[in-house]
Amino acid sequence: MKIKSLLKKIAQALGVYHSIRNRLKAYRDKRELREWRELGKPVPPPHMVKQRAILKYAREFKCEALVETGTYLGDMVAAMIEDFQTIHTIELDTALFHSARKRFKNRPNVLLYHGDSGVVINDVLSVIGESPGRVVFWLDGHYSGGITATSKCPLVEEVRTILTRRPHDVILIDDVHCFGVAKDYPTVQSIEEMVVGLSPGAKLQVEDNILRIFPTL
Repeated sequence: MKIKSLLKKIAQALGVYHSIRNRLKAYRDKRELREWRELGKPVPPPHMVKQRAILKYAREFKCEALVETGTYLGDMVAAMIEDFQTIHTIELDTALFHSARKRFKNRPNVLLYHGDSGVVINDVLSVIGESPGRVVFWLDGHYSGGITATSKCPLVEEVRTILTRRPHDVILIDDVHCFGVAKDYPTVQSIEEMVVGLSPGAKLQVEDNILRIFPTL
């Protein structure tokens, strides 16, 4: 048996495995964040930067639910699971969807949806209904290489649907460096024009490769 595997089994037997793993992850995350800043904040930013952006707006606007497009491996859900009453997450790829469903099968506050987020976002909003509590939307369902599903970029449909049905919520969109460059991606200007037309009081800001659309407090 390899030493790493043996140590894992010992830690599990002693009931300290998850504690040690979480401490190591926190250390790696802080080191990655420090190195990213030292390099001048290149894109894409570390996952922790994205987590902090979601939590910043969730706390500022008292958001009770998180809606994510692009579940992928489920790491964002796992990071946010204790911070929201409910998490809705949409995944297009069948294998990734089933993997996430298995990972979060014992988490009743995590609702998973399978399909094109540009379409399925309507189903999510119907489930949320007319809830007075604000929602933060993390839009990351666009193709980004690797094992992510290939499809037409759903951002325009996602943003239009959200702004039409819930214009006072928070929308955070990842991968701004792809806007107007990658296939089917809208430009930041086109999204801004949509925001002005559908939610005139909303503010729009780009920071750390994330497009942030949020209401006036």
